[in-house]
Amino acid sequence: YLGPQPKFSELGLSTFSHMEPEIRVNDNQLEIKLKCKEALKFTHQLIDCRTDKDLSEYVFTQTLHGVVSFIISFPESDWYKFQIFALPQGDESKSEITVMLFPF
Repeated sequence: YLGPQPKFSELGLSTFSHMEPEIRVNDNQLEIKLKCKEALKFTHQLIDCRTDKDLSEYVFTQTLHGVVSFIISFPESDWYKFQIFALPQGDESKSEITVMLFPF
């Protein structure tokens, strides 16, 4: 299932930069922005689909004025899967919820 996952809107998230779940990448960098209604903590995972290698270190995340930005610098031209996970800021649970899934 691509794009927003079932808990996406329940956590007060909305798309800000990309409305469609499939994104075409024309160069080696991409920025995805989401709006947050409440304070959330995020993690992410960038996977090279050909090698199944985790390349999450190529993603920079920042939050400013209720907008979280994921800036992805792709190491090479390939097929990737990008997952975004979130939990409410005060939630001490260790199991984050998948809120968005993108193929590139």
